Amino acid sequence: MIRVQVFLFFFLLASTAQAQRPGATSPESAPRGPAVTGPVQEVAAGDVRLEMGRPVRLRLHLQDATPLWECARTLVHALAPASPFQPRTSPAAPIEAVVSWSDPLAGQRTIAVSSSIAELSVPSGPERTASYYILWRAHDNGFEMRVPAAPVTFKAQIVRPQPAIVVEATGSAEGVLLGDRIPVRVKVAELDGIRTIGLFYRATPPGSSAAPPASYTSSPMECSETGPPSLWTGSIPMPPDPSATVDYYIEIVDSAGRNTYYGSADLPHRIRLRDPGDEGVR
Repeated sequence: MIRVQVFLFFFLLASTAQAQRPGATSPESAPRGPAVTGPVQEVAAGDVRLEMGRPVRLRLHLQDATPLWECARTLVHALAPASPFQPRTSPAAPIEAVVSWSDPLAGQRTIAVSSSIAELSVPSGPERTASYYILWRAHDNGFEMRVPAAPVTFKAQIVRPQPAIVVEATGSAEGVLLGDRIPVRVKVAELDGIRTIGLFYRATPPGSSAAPPASYTSSPMECSETGPPSLWTGSIPMPPDPSATVDYYIEIVDSAGRNTYYGSADLPHRIRLRDPGDEGVR
């Protein structure tokens, strides 16, 4: 068998040119670890950061097979002109692409690549670093290519679930001048992207502490600056009574369905208003 290991950037991005064909040997998979549930996380091949306890779809960037095989053939003959690597290996030959995945918790396993995707699980446990590489095999004469070349491997940092984090926000405020609306902003750092951010608010007139508090009204916030971190803005309408106190909180739902709160219904942020005609306001 001739084993050619090429550590070129375009080979790093191009791991296979077609799905497994009939006649290719099916890889054997090791037993899976603890059950994995939750939203699928999709990542491109390379060094990656993954959340444990969720399935993964590892996406391989593809390139047309013909120039890759021609390049491999040229490299082989340039390095070893007398080698038995014959022209019969071509894009028409049966090709198998697999991912060799090594997790300190779940062990070593081989994962088939189908339509440029390798699907795997990342069981929960301690934070750790897995490693993997991609292997091409042509079955007509044993040609094999590993990406990246040994002993280098791609690294997969496996971390605990990471909800969105509020980096900066409006917070509570005293003496906000009356106007058309009260602006509210929140800056959010997240791993999976944001599904929705909702602003919940209510106005409480003075002297109403004995009465049940008003229910919250909600409105969506809009992304003003993409991140990370991303900036989201919204606004609260001015209450009819300028002496009222405005309470609000923010609910953030990321793409994995996790909730993060800035304030809460029971412990909201509070804004006290001031009429621009009041004495002392310039």
